[in-house]
Amino acid sequence: MPSDHILSYIYDKRMDLIQYAQSKKVTITSPGNLLLVVGVIKEFMKVVTIGENQTQIIAILEGLQSEWDKYVEEQGVIERALKSATTHHNNLMGRRRKALDNQFQAVRELETQLDENPDKALDVSLIDSDIKEVESFTIEDETEDNEKQMSFDN
Repeated sequence: MPSDHILSYIYDKRMDLIQYAQSKKVTITSPGNLLLVVGVIKEFMKVVTIGENQTQIIAILEGLQSEWDKYVEEQGVIERALKSATTHHNNLMGRRRKALDNQFQAVRELETQLDENPDKALDVSLIDSDIKEVESFTIEDETEDNEKQMSFDN
């Protein structure tokens, strides 16, 4: 209809004309209502399209659920690994570090005791002579073994 007033008149006085148009699948509208009618038709078409593609939409949603389940499972694996790593790190930074610090403290205490009582210190010259004896003995044994090997080769 060319104007809203004419459409209003038809709705008030000629409802039979509106019913006849609807029976022929014709919608009567005015310029002011045209955008509303087109919007309703557009939304209706979306609903029809969704209904026609319902199986595809369900398949996509099922795939989405499957991927989400895999994501949650992998996230759980990572969470458990992080908890384990945190536990081991805390052990390392706690007990292991304390044990190492105690050993270093024992060395420092020993140094302090030896500084305070030098007469209790070990005689390093005796240790050096023992090391030289062991080294010379090892060199002599290797020389004898090489000589025996050479005699077997010849």
